[in-house]
Amino acid sequence: MCAVTSQTVAAPNELKRKSPGSNLNMQHSPLTILRLAIVTAVAMGLAGCVRHEYYALQNGYGYRTAASGLPHSGTYVRLTYTKDGSRRTIWPSTISGCLGARIVHEDLMVFIVDLNTVTGPSHPSTFFAAKDGAPLVEITQAILRAAQPSLKDTGSINFDFCIFRRTGSALTVQCNQWVAAQKRREKLNITITWQEINDLVRQLRTSGTLHKLNGVTYYSQD
Repeated sequence: MCAVTSQTVAAPNELKRKSPGSNLNMQHSPLTILRLAIVTAVAMGLAGCVRHEYYALQNGYGYRTAASGLPHSGTYVRLTYTKDGSRRTIWPSTISGCLGARIVHEDLMVFIVDLNTVTGPSHPSTFFAAKDGAPLVEITQAILRAAQPSLKDTGSINFDFCIFRRTGSALTVQCNQWVAAQKRREKLNITITWQEINDLVRQLRTSGTLHKLNGVTYYSQD
């Protein structure tokens, strides 16, 4: 929440008072300039005010947003995990367009993000999973393997605006694929069980490749 400090400004009649014999133009007097400076500073402070809000998801997971009052400044999102009263960052503050769908199941959280763009319009295409919070594990290859029975070329998948759904004991990723022969897009449902995700997180946390990005640690299958 922004705090704006108010200050009492002299009334117009007081500003017009001049000492005898003074030829000072009060439109440019130090007092007038001070008043204008105060008004300008307050206006700039309000415009640059950053509003922070926290949204709880489930089982300790949530996200915090930061939105500036400046035009076209965008909203930044930070994923968090809270346990025993301590809130920790899972994914660092990222402009909202770079962070896609997210879903929580028991102690697991899955989300999609764009690793290539962190400050502008993007195409989320990298999947991560968390178990009891950090460290994260990248599960993109597992998602693509789960899609292979349904298509010949995983490069035709477009994860922009994908949707996560719970279907029984599995996670369904609903996205689009490009059908070159028919020159059109069609819906594609990719299903992976929560048990597979759970096992993959455990495995890669001990045998995966370690990465660090903006203070966050994660493991991948490279």
